[in-house]
Order: sequence, then structure tokens, then C-alpha cells
Amino acid sequence: MPDWMTLWTSLTTMEMVYYAIAAISTLVAACLGLGMLLGLGLDGIGFDLGDISTGDGGGWFSMYTIVGFFLGIGWGGIWGLELGWGAANVLMISLGCGLGMFVIIAVMMRIVAGMCSDGTLRYETLVGLQGKVYVTIPPDGKTGGQVQVFHPGQLVFMSAIQKGKEPLPAGTPITVISITGDLLTVAPLDEILPEEQH
Repeated sequence: MPDWMTLWTSLTTMEMVYYAIAAISTLVAACLGLGMLLGLGLDGIGFDLGDISTGDGGGWFSMYTIVGFFLGIGWGGIWGLELGWGAANVLMISLGCGLGMFVIIAVMMRIVAGMCSDGTLRYETLVGLQGKVYVTIPPDGKTGGQVQVFHPGQLVFMSAIQKGKEPLPAGTPITVISITGDLLTVAPLDEILPEEQH
């Protein structure tokens, strides 16, 4: 059985850094993957970096993209070290891999988020249904937020606004109170009055 402590202390400082980043990010990625299989999303982690988006409510920054970034840095750095490259080249390849992973995951998530219906979903049927905030919803009717709504038979991702004075962070339980086009108006589940639900 290998002596892990001996192996660890035999590494250079740079090797320790990249192996630590790779190990931690791989563990977090595995947990996220397991969470997705169990029906838990980003909101189940309770982590959000805001609502920086590209225009239609799909945020670039999430736990998944950040973990992907560090996965790329860690394993890209290890790859560079294994090839015997110098520190500057290893840093460049690790950052390149990290940014590549970040963009790939962000684009994939936007594609998935765009599949909000099977082509037969009538948006008005979402009114009164419950869900969770996926990308932080700004206050006072500002756009940029996104929610997951639990429609029978599917999980719907849609852009959303809210009328409250405080932002609704990722993971907040919500109810859909109205819809205009493909934009939902939602409110926190614990603040919904019976007469507001349809």
C-alpha cells in the first residue's frame, strides 16, 4: 500500500498546488454530479455568484462553471508538469484549460436551460406552480433572474422577475403568480397570499 504522506511530501510546491486543486475540484464535481442524479441542482448547494448573464437570464457564473474552471486548472497543470514544462508554460496551459472548461460548461448549461419545454408546454399552465430560484432574481421587476419550475413531467427553466425590494438568491422556493410572454413573475413561497395563487 503506498505511503501517501511520503508521496505528498516528495512533491514540489507547484505539484502540491495543482494536485490539491485537481483533487478538491474533482471531489466537488463528483458531489455535484451525484446531486444532479438525485434531482438536486445548484440551488440545493446554496451557492450563487449573482446574476451576471448574457441577456436571456442564463447566468455564466454558477457552482458548475466555477468547479469546471478549477478542474481545468488542476488537471491542466498536472498535464503540463508531467510533460516537463516550465512554470510559466504550466501556468498558461492550466489557465487555458480552466477557461476552456468554464466556457464549455457554461454553454452546455445555457443549452439545457433553453430546453424549457418539449414544444407542447403552454406557459399559462405554469401559473400557480412552485419551483426554486436558479439564478438570483434582482428586486423591483428587474430582469436577469431565472427559475426552475416543477411542471408535471418536466423541469422547466425560465426567465423570471419579482416585485420585492430584496433580491431572491438561488435556492429560494417560489410560486409563479403571473406570466407575460415567456417571462414569469414569481414571489417567495412563504410570502404568497392565497388570493394571489391561481
